[in-house]
Parts: sequence; C-alpha cells; structure tokens
Amino acid sequence: MKIFVNLITTTRFIYTLILPILQSKMSNDTFIINLIILFLTDTIDGFLARKFKVQTFYGSIMDTVADKTLSIVLLVILANHINILYVVLLCEILIALLNSFEMARRKRTKSILIGKIKMWFLAITIIGCYLYCFRIITIEFVNILCITTVVMQISTFISYVKYLETQKDNLREKPKLKSIKDLKYILFNTDFYLKSI
Repeated sequence: MKIFVNLITTTRFIYTLILPILQSKMSNDTFIINLIILFLTDTIDGFLARKFKVQTFYGSIMDTVADKTLSIVLLVILANHINILYVVLLCEILIALLNSFEMARRKRTKSILIGKIKMWFLAITIIGCYLYCFRIITIEFVNILCITTVVMQISTFISYVKYLETQKDNLREKPKLKSIKDLKYILFNTDFYLKSI
C-alpha cells in the first residue's frame, strides 16, 4: 500500500509537468475533468496514507511539492489571462517559501486545517478561472473566487506563522546519513516518520 500511495503522489507531480503540453490535445471538458482528478488525488493520497498507516517523509515531501507545483504551474498559465491571479500566485509562493524555510530549519511542520481548506478554495478558483477562459462563467464570478482565495491564503499564512512560532523549541532530530540505506530508511520508513513529526 505504501508504494501505491507514493505512486499516486509522484504521478500527480509528473502529470502536472506535462499537463500544459497535453491541454492543447484535450477538449475543454476533458481538461476540466483532469484538473478535478488531480486536485482529488491530493486528498486521496493523504487519506490512504493515514488510514493504512503508511506515512513517510518521501510521501509528505512529495505531496507538498506536487501540490505547490500543480497550483503554481496552473496559476502561471492563467495569470496571463486573468491579472488578479498574480496576487493569488504571489500568496501561494509566499506560503510555499515559508513552509520550505521552516522545514529546512527542521521545524516540525504539518498541514493545519485552514491550509487544507485554503487548498480547496484555490482548486475551485483555478477550475473557475479555466471555466471563464472556456466562456462558461463570468469574470465577476472569477473575481469573487480570487478575492476569497486571497483572504484564505493570507489567513493561512498568518496561521502557519503562529503555528510555527509555537514549534520554536520543537526541532526534529537531525538524521544521520552515512549511506544510501540510511537515506532510504529516512525517506520511506513509517515508524521513523511518525516519531519525527
């Protein structure tokens, strides 16, 4: 099950990178269905990892990378057509940088509820923006989605800063890497992950 869950996450990352190329070969409906499936896999892989107790550092790191890559790639493409998305994009990059910086400092970072809610607002906004580009919804509706998402992003950023401040003295132990076997253990061992978060 661990391999299956990690495969879902890794596939989401790889598919995100080729999706802009594939978009021109898809109908609008097929593209939207692909987006919905990609965003749903974000929930599915985490749910399966927790349910079957197969969480790993690889899965956690790759999930974050896949999520941010998906949203940032799509926002970069869309911002050329809808200028307000540059604000959404900037907020998303700031959240990604905050999490990356704190992980590098070995803080015990984890998803918090508002971050998960924000991710769904962002997903709905991105899908809404594509629906606007496909002339299905109006720009007024898109603006409402974007403003709501920015408010959620700002709230998420502030909540992460507050959460990470409480983790000031709660650093993860620095893992000892002497071989590839140690790296494999750190990345893929569930017990090590659960002990370290």
